[in-house]
Amino acid sequence: MTLQREPCRWTLPARRRSETFEISFGGLAKTHTVTVGFYPDGEVGEVFIAGGKSGEQVAAIARDGAILLSMVLQHRVPLAVVQRAVTRDGQGVPQSIVGAVIDRLVELVGMGIASASPDIASASPQAPDSPMAKTHAAGIEAPETQAVETGEQKTHAIEVPGTQVAT
Repeated sequence: MTLQREPCRWTLPARRRSETFEISFGGLAKTHTVTVGFYPDGEVGEVFIAGGKSGEQVAAIARDGAILLSMVLQHRVPLAVVQRAVTRDGQGVPQSIVGAVIDRLVELVGMGIASASPDIASASPQAPDSPMAKTHAAGIEAPETQAVETGEQKTHAIEVPGTQVAT
């Protein structure tokens, strides 16, 4: 007996919120630009990674990895599961730009800027149990964030320990 399953992909709305940030990886002179698209509930739904010179293998790997990551997220695989699955060295450092982006997304979830899924984290800083609200309630300063809003897109420069962020 063969069991067949239809894939269940959650499509994103045509107009959606997005965040863009820069991330350094692998000692490359040029940073990677990452744009993240969100579902209306704040959950991460798509990722675009641009970096390296056009035509270089690293740029193609980053683009392809972002496509695969987006497909996985749209099939509702939790971000934490994807984070555990990527290749890491003995200290737990991701070995690819895609792994570094996944780690950054998990950090954004922890800061309340994004949501892992509706039942894992709240995207609303006003929710009493959200990571951002807990940070504020404890009197802890949140990492410095600069946002520029143009239409549906916000660009953030986020200072996260252990990573370099271009300004």
